Amino acid sequence: MAKLPQREFVQRMGLGQSNISQLEKGQSLPSCFFLYSLHVTYDVNLNWLMTGSGDVLCQSQSSPLRE
Repeated sequence: MAKLPQREFVQRMGLGQSNISQLEKGQSLPSCFFLYSLHVTYDVNLNWLMTGSGDVLCQSQSSPLRE
């Protein structure tokens, strides 16, 4: 998987770095928008995000995380 700086990771999703910082500190839970943005931007499997089951990435090869 590609290693992205935190700032670039959230900017690609149209979010601010404070979103990730709050999640890391346990100050907030991920919103539906955040989870959907992960799916759309990075092709992360929504089933895996919600349940932990299945593959982390969807089957398409277009995810920037595959780089």
